[in-house]
Amino acid sequence: MPKFTRLTPEQREELIAYLDGELEPSRQETIEASLSQNQVARHDLNQLSKTYDLLTFLPRVTPNPELAERTLSRIEVRESQVWTSPSLSVNRLRRYLMGTVWFILLSATAVGAFQIAQQFREDRMKLLLEDLPVIENVDRFSAIEADIELLKKLRDEKIFDEGSGEEE
Repeated sequence: MPKFTRLTPEQREELIAYLDGELEPSRQETIEASLSQNQVARHDLNQLSKTYDLLTFLPRVTPNPELAERTLSRIEVRESQVWTSPSLSVNRLRRYLMGTVWFILLSATAVGAFQIAQQFREDRMKLLLEDLPVIENVDRFSAIEADIELLKKLRDEKIFDEGSGEEE
């Protein structure tokens, strides 16, 4: 007993094209040879033929002439809107560029603020470095403070005046 296999969608499309008379003569001969050997193909062709026959009983519908006009006008409107309004990629590009500009501005501001802070820090460090000998010896200078008072008293009494020195 022969095994029956279903037709593939491509084979069914070829059967439909065969019924419509759209196949080339060489392809048409191949289909006819297949129909003579394959019972499933004959059955499917018979079913498709009956379906086509039933289509002739359906009432003919004439399309509304305005339908095509409305459809085409909507397509024309959409096409004109596509060319007149900025497209999605242009909007994306604009957003990307604005984001990039903001990033650059914020980065420049941060770098500028850092440079200003460094300048103040360097000025403060320079002052500390200039006063480093005093800072290192602050304990000694504190101890000398009492001696300074003594020197001031001696100065006021003019004991060590320059003019009172020995003259020869």
